[in-house]
Parts: sequence; C-alpha cells; structure tokens
Amino acid sequence: MAGLPEQHLVVRVLEWKGHATEGTTCRLVFLGQEYYAPSGAASNIGMTWGQHEIHMPCRDPVNDTLVMSIVDRGNELASVRTNLGAIPTLHSNERTQLVLSSAAGIQMGTLSFTARIDGGARTSEPGPSAPLFSSANLPEPTAPPMPNAPQQPPPQAMPQQAPYPQAQAQQPYPQAPPPPPSPPVPTGPMTGPACQIQTNPSGPLRYTGLPPMPPPAITSPTPTEVWRDHVMKTNADKERKEAEYKAKATTQPQPKGLMSKLGAGLQAAAHHTSFVKEATHSAEVALRQHDDTAMMQQWRKVFAALADTDVVECGYRCMFVNGTEQLVEGTVFVSRKHLSFIPTVQNSPQPPFYEDLRNIVTHYTQVYTGQPSVQVYTRAGFMFQFCRFIDDIKRQVGTMWGTVHGSSFDCFMIYLDRHWRAATPVPVPGILYAQYK
Repeated sequence: MAGLPEQHLVVRVLEWKGHATEGTTCRLVFLGQEYYAPSGAASNIGMTWGQHEIHMPCRDPVNDTLVMSIVDRGNELASVRTNLGAIPTLHSNERTQLVLSSAAGIQMGTLSFTARIDGGARTSEPGPSAPLFSSANLPEPTAPPMPNAPQQPPPQAMPQQAPYPQAQAQQPYPQAPPPPPSPPVPTGPMTGPACQIQTNPSGPLRYTGLPPMPPPAITSPTPTEVWRDHVMKTNADKERKEAEYKAKATTQPQPKGLMSKLGAGLQAAAHHTSFVKEATHSAEVALRQHDDTAMMQQWRKVFAALADTDVVECGYRCMFVNGTEQLVEGTVFVSRKHLSFIPTVQNSPQPPFYEDLRNIVTHYTQVYTGQPSVQVYTRAGFMFQFCRFIDDIKRQVGTMWGTVHGSSFDCFMIYLDRHWRAATPVPVPGILYAQYK
C-alpha cells in the first residue's frame, strides 16, 4: 500500500432540507476534485441519502477547504465553503449541519452530514461531471483549476441583469455589503414570511431568509382588455341605436298638431342624452390616448436601452420605499419584460431603476401607512415596496372609468401578476419559499 495518502476526509451526506426534485444531488469539491453523493430520496421537505461514505485524500485536516453544493439537473442551487478545522464534529464523527446559500447570498436550506479524518488508504473515485446544458443564460466556462488547488465551482444560476442600474447611464447600481447572517432556516410551519427586511443606504431595501410563497394567480382581465371590450360594446350600442332611429323615422307616420310638438321634444331630449354620453365617451378615449402617449414617451426617454425590445403596458403614480425607508414619489411601470420606476423629481434621492421580470421570485401585498401596498422580492435579495397609489384618472373623468378600470393599485397588481407569470414559471424553480400554517 506504499504511495497511498496517509489521511482521508470521510463524508457521509445525510439530509438536505430545502427545494429538491428527483434530479437533486449533493456535490463535494475538495482539493480540486469533484465528488457526488449517490442517488437520494426526494420529498416535499428536501432529500435524504443512505449510509454511503465518500473518501477523499486529505493533506491538512485543519486548513483544507471543502465546498458542499446542492445541484439540481446541472444548476447549482446553494453552496457553502468551510475549512475542515471549522467543522466542530470532525473528530467525533457526529452529525452536523450547515446552512447553504445561493450565489446572491440568500439562505436556501440546511445540509446534514457526518465528517471525520481517517488514516486508512481507501479512496473514492471522483464522480462524473454534472449534466451539461446549452443555454445562453448560463455563464461562460472558467479556466480549468490548477492541480491540487481548491476551487469554488462556477454557479449555474441564471445570470441576471444589474438589479439596480442607473437608468440614464445604464450602469450597475452600487452593491451593498453582504447582509449579516440570519438565524438558521426553520424546518417546520411558519406563521408568516421567514425573512427580515433590512435598510440599505446604497440601494433598495434588502431581505434575508426565505421570501413569501407566491399568491394565487390573479385571473381578472387586464384593464386594457376591459377597456377594449368597453369600447367595442359602446360602439356597437351606438350603431344599433342609430339603425333603430333611422328605421323608426322612415316607417312611422308623422303626427300633427300638439302630438307633433310633444314627439319632437321627446326626440330632442333623447338626442341630447345620447349626445352627452357620446361626448363623455369621446373624452375618456382622448384622455386615455393622451396618457398612454405621455407615459410611453417618458419611459422610452429614461430607459432608451430597453425601448427597442420591450413594450410598456401600464404606468401608475405611487410612492416607492427606498433603502433608508424614505417615501419617494414617482411612477411605477410594468412592461412585458420589466418592472421599472421613475421618480417625479429629477434630482430625487432615488434614481430610476428597472428589474427583469424573470428575476422576481414573488410579490406580497400588505397594508402600509393605512393603504394597500405591494412588496416585490428578487433573486438578488432586494425588496421593492410600492404604496399610496394615486387614482388621478378617476378624479379627471368620473363617469364609467371607476367601474371599468378599478383602483390604480388593483390595476397595477393585475398587470404585474399577469406579465410576471408570463415571464417565468411560478413558483420559481430553485427558490425555497416560506411556508404557512
């Protein structure tokens, strides 16, 4: 047995509590080599493995670095990096657990395992490479590792657009320092979101822990669809009434005397009522076209880089809660690919920003300052909060708009939920959400 390593790190992977499917496995990277746990049993709370031990050659039982990752069909969901000397049960071979986080620093679950230093000569063969995926959304491969050099495997999560860019210069927003570690991920039912909101002087609010479960889909038609149906019905009613009036005028005998004057008066009154309704409808159409044009021009001017490949669906005036919990007035937009915000004041403490809808993991409605608000959670650990929506359209035209269009907050939620679900599967794959009782 001469020439074989004198020491080995022996790891037995036991249980993963977090998102898991039949394609989920555990990958270990130690001294530049990859090892994989055998097939496990997936459940609604994670994955469990058997008693298989993974033997890996070890040089320094204190300073050697071990990287443990949860991989699902080639995509890395979460990982943790630790020196062997930081594993408290290394010399007792007792069960221990570590919290694994995503590339964005969001805690995704806990991994239980045993580890010990063995002086025997048995060595596990490095495992096969993870399945390869050809996708423009995956990062470019990195250079091969130096021999016997520990290396963190490249994350396989979808690279995302800068989460908080300056709109005019299209530069990434300065990233805040990593948030402090949150408490261990709970494993049982919880009464609310298992995340904590933190202030962030250099950007939007952040959250740590698990985001809320996505709400049920909003099935109401969008205001654009409701308005289109309303216009079609109004035009059809107008054509029908005109046809009836013409048919009646040509077939009915004309009355004489007092009855003639009475009939003429009634017809004039009916015509006046119809004229008022048509004028009101025309005003609504003109106002909507004016607002849509102004909204599109403002959005295209600020987000010129997005204008060629995206289409704005709606824009509503509201307040945005920035990273220091200040209320900033502006307009929130939903387009077919992005959620964006433009402040009303040019030199506002909150610059314009946009977020790809594919990077949103959930939204959560609540009451804030006595009014409905929505919190939007992203993969990068940001939380955008919008509140105090202004129903200015209802004040300008107070006839059919309230019935047809609903409140600004309700309309915004319909657009946001519709286009978010069109951009990504919901629940978002690879995201561990908080559970409720």
